Amino acid sequence: GGLVSLQPHQAAFNKLSNVHAVLEQELKYYSCVTQGTTIRFKHNGKEYALDVVETLGPKDVKVPAIKVQDSDIRTDIRPSKEEEEKRKRKQAAATAAQKAREEEEGPEEEE
Repeated sequence: GGLVSLQPHQAAFNKLSNVHAVLEQELKYYSCVTQGTTIRFKHNGKEYALDVVETLGPKDVKVPAIKVQDSDIRTDIRPSKEEEEKRKRKQAAATAAQKAREEEEGPEEEE
């Protein structure tokens, strides 16, 4: 056993109704996966890419690669790169808006 953490590039991947079944189908073509690599495949005519973000072996010890063929592994699907970028842009916009409000109000006066 072990754990593979994957980060899809496309937000659409996380919206698939059968994410784990799709992964099981695609990972059967790999004997192992290596941290830092990207798995690319087509599903229902659409291309997907998933980064292998982390690989943990037995007892959740970090390992550079993990055997997936004929293995019982757990998968962790992280938010997609698209979702992460959207969140970062939203956060940056909120920070900029807060800073603009503070500058508009000027320094607080002490009594």
